[in-house]
Amino acid sequence: MSVRDALVAVAVLWNCEDVRAKIVVHAAARVGGIHAAQVEARAVIAKNPSEDVHIVVEQGLHVIKSPLVMGPADSGVPSKFKVIWSSEQAQTAVFDGGLYVTEPWRLDRTSARGFKVWSAQLPVGIEAALVRQLYVDGVRFDRTRSNASTAGFPAGAVATKDGFNVTASIADLNWANASAVELVSDHTWVQHRCPVVGIDAIVAPPSPPPTPPAPPATCTWGTPVRGRSPGSSYKQFNAPSWGMCQSACCAALPMCESILFYGPGQTCYLLNRKFESNFSSGTGMLADLNCSQGPQVCAPPPPPPVHRTQVRIAQPCYSVATRPGALALSTQTVSFFENTGQFTRTGQFYINVTTNQIEVSTDVAPTKAVFGVKQTLLLAAGVHDVEYHNLTFAHSGWSEPSAVGMVERYGGVLNNLAGGPQYMVPAAVTVANASSVTFSGCTFTQLGAWGLRLANASQGIVVSRNIFEDLSGGGICVGNLNDTKETQPQYQMANISIEDNTLTDLGQEYKGSTGVHSFCMRGSSISHNRIRGVSYSGLSYNWPNPQGPTFGPPRGDGNSSTGYSRDNVVSGNDVSEYMRYMKDGGGIHTIGRSTNTTVTRNYFHDVASGGLCGTNPCHSTVSQSSIYIDNWSAGYSITENVVVNTSNTLNGWLFFQYFSGKASHGQAHDCTAANNTICNTGPVPTPRDPWDEVNGPNVSNTVNMTAQATRFNGDCLPVLPSAAAQVVREAGPR
Repeated sequence: MSVRDALVAVAVLWNCEDVRAKIVVHAAARVGGIHAAQVEARAVIAKNPSEDVHIVVEQGLHVIKSPLVMGPADSGVPSKFKVIWSSEQAQTAVFDGGLYVTEPWRLDRTSARGFKVWSAQLPVGIEAALVRQLYVDGVRFDRTRSNASTAGFPAGAVATKDGFNVTASIADLNWANASAVELVSDHTWVQHRCPVVGIDAIVAPPSPPPTPPAPPATCTWGTPVRGRSPGSSYKQFNAPSWGMCQSACCAALPMCESILFYGPGQTCYLLNRKFESNFSSGTGMLADLNCSQGPQVCAPPPPPPVHRTQVRIAQPCYSVATRPGALALSTQTVSFFENTGQFTRTGQFYINVTTNQIEVSTDVAPTKAVFGVKQTLLLAAGVHDVEYHNLTFAHSGWSEPSAVGMVERYGGVLNNLAGGPQYMVPAAVTVANASSVTFSGCTFTQLGAWGLRLANASQGIVVSRNIFEDLSGGGICVGNLNDTKETQPQYQMANISIEDNTLTDLGQEYKGSTGVHSFCMRGSSISHNRIRGVSYSGLSYNWPNPQGPTFGPPRGDGNSSTGYSRDNVVSGNDVSEYMRYMKDGGGIHTIGRSTNTTVTRNYFHDVASGGLCGTNPCHSTVSQSSIYIDNWSAGYSITENVVVNTSNTLNGWLFFQYFSGKASHGQAHDCTAANNTICNTGPVPTPRDPWDEVNGPNVSNTVNMTAQATRFNGDCLPVLPSAAAQVVREAGPR
């Protein structure tokens, strides 16, 4: 009898006195083994044994067609017995949420760029319009996409109430299926995704009469620069283009001598002075108008762009994403279209719903391909005294962005498109309302959202020596977005231990993701983890809602309206290659009050911003800082950290959020930093005022080895003092 035809065998073994129980699950191609084992395990647990109950999962794939849901009936008894799920010996048992391609591959075509496109029939039962992840021979493939515009939305686009009008024709867009396309919009620290619902051709208006030739120009424009000019403007108005802003200045001669422009549809400032070198950093574009003797005339403005196609975006995603504000989707945000059906390189895929086939670009025919499908592999709600050892969780999916879109607020927190409270991107494995639960030696790999979520008043949770790799979202999320004001200790996140884990290649799809993200918690530790290769911050610590204000002491019971976080430790972590894609983050990024919290003996190094991600330049050109103490942060002691090779930052190795001394605007306060060692860490901030703690007495005994490293061609490690070198050696898993 073949494995494919074998019935799932479940053996339940216990002795006459029920002092020890053991359940063995045999892997088989037929689905049901894991769930059948759970039923048998519950029968043993109900006998109230006096020793631990072991569910030993045989090696191989255990297909998860419906989530494995555990609750109180799957739990042990404190101080009496635990329920332990583990792989057989050291072998790998895989809880697999994927759907495999079983039909043969054939060479479909060779692209114009010379690489091959292969196709195969889709698996039966797959929801083709919602699947977002594909892994071919163990490698994650990306959805097809257009090129991103470095200057903003595709050139010449304008916003409408339904979407955007673009200059490309429908033929130029060449989308295989417009309703499958997704608009992806990158912002400083978040990424929005909204489905396209259709495209329509725009009937061009009649051409205007030709403009008579302009007389020879005796005025020329200086080289534009990015920035903003101090002082007031002679006149300001909203201009549709840079050329129209220039023309308005020409028409205002001789009063107008330079312009400041913030982009199409935004403010054009006419300045009655040359800005020359008198300008500061900013996002506007400045240019001087230089006129010689004689008639002062300018060339006519360029003709307005001709829009040929209306791109309609799904609601309510579009209306939420375009609300006014710093994070709003607009024609000025760097954007691209995904799932277009246009193959631009190898390692891409496209689901052709017309032919019911999967298409991939690769040099050789695939031998194994699997879609990430099931959102939840394991939900442990209300469990206690349970352990999970040496299990692998793989190939989960998440379809919500394809169905309705996603508008991100921060670090995987999403705005509710239906108008409700914000919420977190889901995880393949979720533990909620739980106590005394351990994950050890497990692998979370090739998942379609986050890896592991600990939530809803969970306490006494240990996450140790696990591997998190190649995830669409972040690695580990601790806590709840909306429990900030919780005052009863039994309903708070507490005694969480995130230690000795390895997290690599995170935020592969959802770029606002972090390695480890925590909301409010107390008495907890994030220590000795190795985090390498993250699209955003390595560690995102303490994101209360609301964030502040945090001035004044916390309440006597340790709680406040801005969160109950206290008595936590972030120590011994090895964090590198963070900020691969986003900006305004760092190796660790803190928000809000966390009383008596220590950030110590961590090793932050080799920031990805401005460097290479593989063989190509990283999308992120700069990060905020390596240790980023952001809005309303208070109560942190930052000691004995080592920061090396992180020069592509705006504010150096350490930044206390600063709003010109305005406490009401989110100032970080009541934090100290002492005995940290830095080398090649970017700019040194200049003092500003007494609220600027990073330049005051709050920061002491910083050892800067940058100058000494020049003896070793900039290599910092040979010149680190012995104490700092020991921090480097001890950082990461023990």
